[in-house]
Amino acid sequence: MKSHEYQLSDVALRQWAGGILVPVVVLAVLLRAGALMGLLPAPRPALDVERTVLTHQAAIAQAPNPADVLFIGDSSCLMDLRARLLEASYGGKHRSQNLGTFMYLGMEGYATLLRNYAASNPGRVKTVVILVHPQMLRGAQPSAEYLGFLSDFYSKADHPLDTSIKGQVSAVLGLHIFEGRVLGRLPVPLAGEFGRYYGFNRNLWDHLDQQRGSAIDPHSYKPAPGEGTADYRLALSLEPGCRDLAAAIPPGARLAIGLAPVPRSFAPPGYPARWQRLLAGWAEWMRPDALLTTLPAVMADDRFASPTHLNEKGAIEYTDQLLRALELRP
Repeated sequence: MKSHEYQLSDVALRQWAGGILVPVVVLAVLLRAGALMGLLPAPRPALDVERTVLTHQAAIAQAPNPADVLFIGDSSCLMDLRARLLEASYGGKHRSQNLGTFMYLGMEGYATLLRNYAASNPGRVKTVVILVHPQMLRGAQPSAEYLGFLSDFYSKADHPLDTSIKGQVSAVLGLHIFEGRVLGRLPVPLAGEFGRYYGFNRNLWDHLDQQRGSAIDPHSYKPAPGEGTADYRLALSLEPGCRDLAAAIPPGARLAIGLAPVPRSFAPPGYPARWQRLLAGWAEWMRPDALLTTLPAVMADDRFASPTHLNEKGAIEYTDQLLRALELRP
């Protein structure tokens, strides 16, 4: 039994569709015109944890900065050291900046950050410290998405949200312009443990500012079977990227390289000796002035937030050991 029946004429249907499509098209045109004419702010797509970190570190790398001690590397560099604490230990004789990001930015991505920093601060950098997790040396290749993100940021282009159908539709409608140039500058809640710890993207951005680029991993490490293996090795595929990064070291700057620690329960027997060999092998490509061989290969489980990141207590201890290993002089 039918209670109602609707009939739409072609004219009514076109009017209904036009009432929806016309404003959408107008908005897309205005967004693209605003971006093209410079009426909108420059892209700052700090919309989640990863994009906030990448955008912040890329922005810092192209801004004037008094730091003469520069740290760069993967997320273990980002999380495991406290650049501001290390700076305070120098008694004002040195300034520090952490440009740590993520493993999948790759050595090539780190080289891009370093070149931008050196170009924005000519003659400033005296010491570059490259710190990565041994897992990266297994052969982690840079992600085209991460490198594209960095390239688009430096060219002031609007980075697409993703390659899915939803992302492509958003790009056509100009929504990625709105998100990257407007929404990314507003408070956006972060997900998971990072959201519970930091709250919003702007809080994470401010934390990175205050801590000279260092972040805190708020997770709690609980050893569990099947979480991976510490059978680390040096993959030959990394050599070109390593040599590119070594070539990006500013003239006259001292280069030191080091490997992050792993939880004691995660390390197999004889791991410290393997860690030393891995560091020495990596040094053949990097040609550093100093190998940070006195840093710990393992630390107690309760000092970790995950198998690859130290927690706050572990990072404070590690920073103290890093300070001694660098042997910086006034």
